[in-house]
Order: sequence, then structure tokens, then C-alpha cells
Amino acid sequence: MTNRQHRRLKGALAASVAGLLALSLASCSSDAAATPSSGPTGDPVHGGSFTYLSFNESAGLDPIKMHFGNQSGDTDQGEAIFDTLMYQDTSGRPVMKTAESLTSDDGVHWDLTIKKGIAFTDGTPYDAAAVKFNWERMADPANGAPNAAGMANVAGLAIKSDLVLSITLSKQYRSFPQTVARYLSMIGSPTAIKALGKDFAIKPVGAGPFMVQSWTRDSELRLVRNPKYWQEGMPYLDSMNIRQVSDEEQRLNTFTAGQADAAMAGPSTPSAKRAADQGAQVFTKPYGGGINMIFNTRVAPFNDAEARKGVAMALDLGQLNEVISQGTSPAPTTMFVDGTPFYEPDVKFLSAQQNKAQAQQLFNDYAARTGGPVKFKLTSTTVLQQAFELIQAQLSSYKNVEVTFQAIQNTALAPALVSHDFQAVSYAAYGDDFEPTLYNQYYSTGKQNWSGINDPVLDKALDQGRNTADPAQRKAAYKTAQERLVALVPDVFVERYEFNYMFSPKVGGFQAPSSGVQWEKVWLAKNQ
Repeated sequence: MTNRQHRRLKGALAASVAGLLALSLASCSSDAAATPSSGPTGDPVHGGSFTYLSFNESAGLDPIKMHFGNQSGDTDQGEAIFDTLMYQDTSGRPVMKTAESLTSDDGVHWDLTIKKGIAFTDGTPYDAAAVKFNWERMADPANGAPNAAGMANVAGLAIKSDLVLSITLSKQYRSFPQTVARYLSMIGSPTAIKALGKDFAIKPVGAGPFMVQSWTRDSELRLVRNPKYWQEGMPYLDSMNIRQVSDEEQRLNTFTAGQADAAMAGPSTPSAKRAADQGAQVFTKPYGGGINMIFNTRVAPFNDAEARKGVAMALDLGQLNEVISQGTSPAPTTMFVDGTPFYEPDVKFLSAQQNKAQAQQLFNDYAARTGGPVKFKLTSTTVLQQAFELIQAQLSSYKNVEVTFQAIQNTALAPALVSHDFQAVSYAAYGDDFEPTLYNQYYSTGKQNWSGINDPVLDKALDQGRNTADPAQRKAAYKTAQERLVALVPDVFVERYEFNYMFSPKVGGFQAPSSGVQWEKVWLAKNQ
């Protein structure tokens, strides 16, 4: 494989895993700031047009079609059009934005209060009724919303006053602000949604800093300043263009040639380094978890834990690392990374150190027990095809293992997961906390528990971590959860994940919290 192919594969990873970010639990804040850029100093300047290069396109500019709470095309575009009730800063802490507060005395009954004086660009009030309408739409199974998991624990919604929405959960959940920030924060105009129907996805109406001027799918979203934006004096830019460039090398070259003001490098450390070497500002955020291979524990052969363990110990992750990231991003050995609250250095994945002899023995034992080899189809998105074909090749060197390979388009991944139509499949689970996404992926009844893993000890630990605000209790609970995941092997992590933003030295106010860019704060220095 050439260096160019290496870079293209690494950059393409981002497109196949959008929508899967899990973030740290902490108390809600109304004034926590994201990490500021190191751009031009002085007061922000009004005016100018800004070009940003994203790596993937949205299925539609409608909250029920978009993945939120991560650095993806959906979030990039949604933040600009809809703004957010709240977002997560770089530490994962929920920060109030269009919401004034989200409070509860018991973790079951919550009051969401909206800031005064906000309206959608069509004049519709941005209030409790608008949030209720959007959330009910998100929960409607007929809409198939990617973020419907956010409504899984919501038992009832009631309008308490114009600006206060009363929320009743089905059980105690003290981490609910995490879920709102992750899944439920972008709100569209009910008036426009009712009037436009399906066309709302191409002509969205929000209350964000920008309004849609035009959208050419898989090419460019043109946005213009919202003159009635609720934050006085913002946004600073007159217009913004979000261009979709899926190829990592092309995106890097376009940015470094000065044809864009900022770009997402996705999980590509080499690309970010090259941009920095050429004078760009770079913001990097590493996460725990990463790119993984999920086992379907509902069906053979991976309803057998020993088969899963055998695959985990058979893989050469060092070789995979060379293919995926040219050796720049070491394979995960633990769920979380050093320096984060729930890092457990002694709780290591079975895949952390290859053990060929033990893997072969597990495969032999499986064959003796069942009368046949560990036989399965390995499925991956096309952007991860080379890496997962290497996994197939590695496993095929063992006796009593038979692996076929299938590559699918990224758009076919969600249907395969939802229908459980796979045996082992490429995916991603990454973050600094189990809340909320990793909870949903590993809890027995989680809406995104694609593996089907079902373990009472794991469930209990995840619930304990979810329903306490005490850091020590959460750490103890999540250590147990990590130990159970090592024992159960519902998946194998093959690559760490991190996001890199590249932006020009003339860009001011470019802030990159864990859940997208705050576009209203971005400005361009005129004489730089």
C-alpha cells in the first residue's frame, strides 16, 4: 500500500463512524468555555466569508435525519442552522446555550427552561412547545431517527409554561443532561416542519447563527448570516460555505493551498502534522475506545464467548496499525486513555497482546465442541475495506477458522445493525465516559446495543455509574464495567480515535468543544 493510500484510508475512517461520540459526565454549566484557538488577537471582526471543509455529508438537514454530538458533517451543519439547547465542552461537560437550565431533584422529574426572546428565522417562538414537538418527532419510530436513543428513557413530556418543559423519565437518570446534549439539542421550527414535510430536510428552518442559502448535496452548503440571531452582535461572519470533501488527501491539499479557512482532518494524525508544519493551527482531541469490530452475540459462531476470545487474541493489531495509520496511532489496550477519569491501566483488552497459541487452542476447542470451525462473514464499510481484509487474512492463517469478507457502502451499515443482519462488522465506539453512547451500546436493552451483549453484572455497573454524581463511585462502577467487557468480548478495538481540526492563522474564535464548532464565534482577521 502506498503512503497516499494509507492517508486516504485513515481519513476515510471518520466518514464511517459519524454519530458515535460518548462524553464525560459532570455537572451542567451555563458559562464553561471551549478551548479557544490560538489565532489572531484583539477584538473579533465582523464580515467576511468563511470556507470549511468537512469529511462527510448529511442524510438530510433535519434533526430526525442527523447524527449529533460529534465532529461530523451533521454536527458541523446542524450547529450553524439550528444552534443547540446545550453542548459539551472539551471536558465533556454539558454547557447551557439556548436552554437556561435543566434541573431535577430526584433524577426522574426534570424541568428544561428555555432562554427568553429566541425565535426561529420564520418568526415561530423557540419555546417549550417547540422542544416538545421536536422531541416527540425524534421518538416516533416511523421517523427512524438516528438519535432516537435519546428519547428511550423519556416517559412523558408536558408544557409547564411557555419556556418550561416538564420531563418525566421512566427511571432515575442523573446523567440525563448528557443525553440531551448528545442526542436532543438541535430544534427545528415546528411551523416549517409541518408546512414543508419531507422538504424540510432540504429547506430547514432553525434559530442558529446562519440560514441556508443553497445546498448542493455531496458538494457544498451555502449559509448566510441570521440577522436576528439571539446572541447580540453574532455571528461575526457574513456567510459560510461548508464543502464536503471525503478524500483526506484532497481535503488536506485544498486547505494547505489556501482554498479553505478550516478543515476537519478527522482521525488523521499524519495529515494534522503536515498541516501544522505548514503553519496551520491544529486542535486535537483524542478519545478512548475507537474503531472496532462488533460481534453479533445473538448468532453463531459469536454466541459462543470462546470464539470471540479466540478472534481477539488471534489478531496482530500492530500490523493493522501500520495499515490504518502508518504506525502513528497505537492500538487500544484499554477502554479509556491515560489522563481521563476512567482510565484503568490494569484492565487490558484480550487483544492488547497477540497470543497465537492460545487463540488456536480456543478455535480447536470450539471445533471439537460444535463439530465445525469458527465460520463467519466479516462485514465492513468500503472505507475500512483494506483494514478489514487484513483482519480476514490474519484469521485465515489459523486452523478451524473460515472467514469470508463483504464490503458495504456506509449507507448500508445502519440497516444491517438495526436488523442484526451481520456476524462481525466494522463500527466505532469512542469517548471519555460510558455516558451516554457507550451505555447505549453495551447495556442489555440499549438502543444501540448492536452486539446483543446481555450481562446482569455489566448492566448493574453501568446503572450505578449513571445514577450517581460521586466521582469515586462512578470510577468504581466503571472499572467493573470495563472488567466485564474484557471478559465478555462483545467487540475488538483495532484503532484509537481522535479528531483534528486544522485552521488558518487568520481565523479567530475557532473553538472546538467535544460536540462541534461554535460557528457564531468564528471571525476572520482582515489584514493577515
